[in-house]
Amino acid sequence: MVLLRNIGSEDDVIPRSNMLCYLLRRKYVDKGEVSFSMGVVFYPCDGEIFQELYQNADTALYKVKSTGRGNYGIYKPER
Repeated sequence: MVLLRNIGSEDDVIPRSNMLCYLLRRKYVDKGEVSFSMGVVFYPCDGEIFQELYQNADTALYKVKSTGRGNYGIYKPER
């Protein structure tokens, strides 16, 4: 779990998310690659309690993992 402060919009979180995914990727000779994926939520619009935020971040994360790995997804409520 990563908590970021002073994020005013999606535009603020995109460069940080890209950097985290890049910095946490590791390639190991003869063993493959380890990547980092994450789901992004915003408090309080995506939830006001931990469980709600966690569940929504998990939803965004698994959407990313279904399209590949080593990336991030910003939670979008289904309407």
